[in-house]
Amino acid sequence: MPGQDTPLSQTAEVPVMKIQHLAAEARSLDVAELRDHVPSRRYTLVVSLLYSTQIQTQDQLVTMLIKRMRSISRQRSRSTLPVSNGSGPCKPSTRGR
Repeated sequence: MPGQDTPLSQTAEVPVMKIQHLAAEARSLDVAELRDHVPSRRYTLVVSLLYSTQIQTQDQLVTMLIKRMRSISRQRSRSTLPVSNGSGPCKPSTRGR
């Protein structure tokens, strides 16, 4: 929500490499090891992991969308039926004759 101060909204102030490093550290720890850290460090590690995972998920979704749109475009270009612009029946072009 706009104007709401959340842990993930503050990640813009942290360098990307630092977030990636903290996320990698969080991935390498099990729950018992994570609990050994002071709460501020533990929350920092978890937020970095969540942020990193969120970015990876968004990247994967965009990649899936691009692949799907490319597939639809290829299918449409291979189709022998002309594509209508919605203004009426499709008519063959008479240009160039």
